[in-house]
Amino acid sequence: MASASGQTFEDLLIRIEQHEHGARRRTVLYSLVPVAVAAVILGYTAYHIQEATLQVQALKAQAGQYQGESAQYKEQIPQLTLQVQDLRRQADQYKEEAVQYKEQIPRLQARIADLEEKRTHADTRLQQAMAQVQDLRRQADRYEREAVRCKARVTQLQARIADLEGRRPR
Repeated sequence: MASASGQTFEDLLIRIEQHEHGARRRTVLYSLVPVAVAAVILGYTAYHIQEATLQVQALKAQAGQYQGESAQYKEQIPQLTLQVQDLRRQADQYKEEAVQYKEQIPRLQARIADLEEKRTHADTRLQQAMAQVQDLRRQADRYEREAVRCKARVTQLQARIADLEGRRPR
């Protein structure tokens, strides 16, 4: 029995060793699955952290740019404020001028109407004067023709007188 029990003991030890070896394998295998899952989760998390870090850096750079622009705008505020004030003064001045011009419109319209009436009267007088000039020219032409006829008649009469005086006995 000793040999049977030695064999059994050895078989038992081999089986225990195989069982422990299988248990170690299962332990390692079952331990690797959570480790692998943890590694995947850790990688995924690390990737997203890196992405978030890049986004944060980009946003910081953009914020720096906006701060620079903001500083430029802040520097321009006093100058722009002065320009706004100047433009308001100019607008007020133009508004006052517009009111003054609006007040002048009726007077100027009345003056234009008066001048148009005077021009119409002057045109009428000019037309009358031109008609008188035409009449005077016609009269002058008539008088000139009359003078030429009279001169011719005087010349005829003088010639006749001269003829008569030449025929007279002395």
